[in-house]
Amino acid sequence: EENDGNGKFTRTPPPSNTDGPTAPPSMRAIRRLKRTFRKAASLFNDKPATGIKYLQSAGTMPACTPSAVAHFLRDGLSFGLDKAAIGAYLGEAGKGAAPLRSPHESERDWFHREVLVEYCGTFHFKGQALLDGLRMFLSSFRL
Repeated sequence: EENDGNGKFTRTPPPSNTDGPTAPPSMRAIRRLKRTFRKAASLFNDKPATGIKYLQSAGTMPACTPSAVAHFLRDGLSFGLDKAAIGAYLGEAGKGAAPLRSPHESERDWFHREVLVEYCGTFHFKGQALLDGLRMFLSSFRL
């Protein structure tokens, strides 16, 4: 509340959600993001490279890095990623370099190895019993 000079106090309006780079996203933006992740999960369940390309084209994953893909796989269960699709992607060897053919980055053999390493790094096993850690890890995908 501020004094307007006439002895009356007026309420100052709260700051709007559009001020500054740290403003929280609007409900519409959150819904749009969830819709994008659900669509990407559906595409990933059918063909992993298509889901990853969709995330890139939508701007949710600007750089296709092993870390970004690993976090998508780890958090994607809440958006509809299939555990079997996650397990299949993590277990794939990927494609090697072939003359006159260049597969998408997310389909390359080295990329799959890096995603697996990053994915395993998203788990925190400190202070857990071995059996509990294994259960947590193995419950996030299907072999």
